[in-house]
Amino acid sequence: MEAKSDHTYDPTAFTGTALNRGAAPYSQSGLWMAWAGYHLVDHYVNEVHEAAAIRTGAAIEDKSPLMKTVVKGPDAIPFVDRMMVRDATKIDVLHCNYTFYCDDFGHVVNEGITFRTAEDEFIHCGGPMTDWFKAHADGFDVEILTA
Repeated sequence: MEAKSDHTYDPTAFTGTALNRGAAPYSQSGLWMAWAGYHLVDHYVNEVHEAAAIRTGAAIEDKSPLMKTVVKGPDAIPFVDRMMVRDATKIDVLHCNYTFYCDDFGHVVNEGITFRTAEDEFIHCGGPMTDWFKAHADGFDVEILTA
């Protein structure tokens, strides 16, 4: 997508993420939204165009404000594999998976993207998971913290 906008990012106008300066020129709509203390591009063109891009090609979304929960330690792989519905052992270092987290009854607790940042470290990016992870960490040698 070629930048076709004269909308500029003024860092003194509001709190932005690291992506704002690069995103602003691509925002043909000029619409911004407030989210968790940040201002982000709301729509680059319009919802219909962007929904089609997500389904048929590629899209860029700034998810910086999402909460991050770190799981690290010698048992990070078996712990994350126990907690997520996908196979955590198949996530290579510096790769990620979109996944759901379910309770023992199959009810969805949360969803989001889980990144494997090191051999023994994962970061869940989505809703708050720190307390839920800690409640299920007995028997696993892991450290769980909010990033």
